[in-house]
Amino acid sequence: AWLAYALRLDALGEENLGDMQNLTKWEKDFLGGGDYSPYESAPWVISNQGVAGSWMHHAAGQGDMAQAQLNLGVWYTLGRNVPKSLPQAWYWFKRAAEHGLRDAEYNLGLFYQDGSAVEQDSRMAASLFQQAADQGHVKAHLSLGACYMEGVGVN
Repeated sequence: AWLAYALRLDALGEENLGDMQNLTKWEKDFLGGGDYSPYESAPWVISNQGVAGSWMHHAAGQGDMAQAQLNLGVWYTLGRNVPKSLPQAWYWFKRAAEHGLRDAEYNLGLFYQDGSAVEQDSRMAASLFQQAADQGHVKAHLSLGACYMEGVGVN
């Protein structure tokens, strides 16, 4: 539920958060603007961005929510719903990759390939591209092919 709600808030966009007509009754109650809220007339003080990021963090912190961990990696890379932070992006991609998510493995490979947030390591990049490619990730196949063509990170 945490992941689904964070993605819903992300899809709504910050400009629509204050429009109560776009939200379900449950969402209004949760954020303090619905029938069952003790803060019936409370203004919306939390931005959509902050709420989406907070909920995604909660989902990712559950440990088994690899998709939420991947999403946080993407969000931190782009500065979407959270402040831009490549070290945080790397951390969340690493956690998601530990669950075998091919997109996370590919993104980690990119970090190691160009030294973003971590020390450049061509062998690690190629290994991660291989793991993602083994699961059918098309861009990982292309990146791994480039590693072989250039003789970088592979034997």
